[in-house]
Amino acid sequence: PYENTLVLVRMPGDVLIDLIVLNVQQCVCSDKNQTESMLFHFSREIRYQVYKNNENSKMEVGSISFNGNPVNDFSHEYLLVSSSYFLSILKLWQRQSNALQNKVEEILQKIKIEDTGWLIRDLMMERIRQLGGINALGGARTDGRIEWIKNNLKGL
Repeated sequence: PYENTLVLVRMPGDVLIDLIVLNVQQCVCSDKNQTESMLFHFSREIRYQVYKNNENSKMEVGSISFNGNPVNDFSHEYLLVSSSYFLSILKLWQRQSNALQNKVEEILQKIKIEDTGWLIRDLMMERIRQLGGINALGGARTDGRIEWIKNNLKGL
């Protein structure tokens, strides 16, 4: 699938957890905005917390929720997730190291990917037209999909 089309991914909840944790671990940026641009952005139903570990300066994941419930509650259920760049991130990870390549292969065996063929640009333009322009009603806001924790919270 191309990066400009909407891709639907069916995956068990435990794979979603693995993907988010692996994605956060790959972020080595020093700037919050730069790091956030490298993180997965899913639908509003999926929320997660990210923080920098004070001991080793690595990015880590706090809580992950789906529809307001801990994603662990859905670890054995299949979830439908949409993305426009899902495969490109996995391909990038495969090129980074053998360990990541093996992990990506394991993930790909557990998921089903369907390219809808719908162009993201066309979908966005149609939605903006329906809502009368770029405004809060149309979703032009920060909505907390990723929450930054200022201090290292041990024991999460």
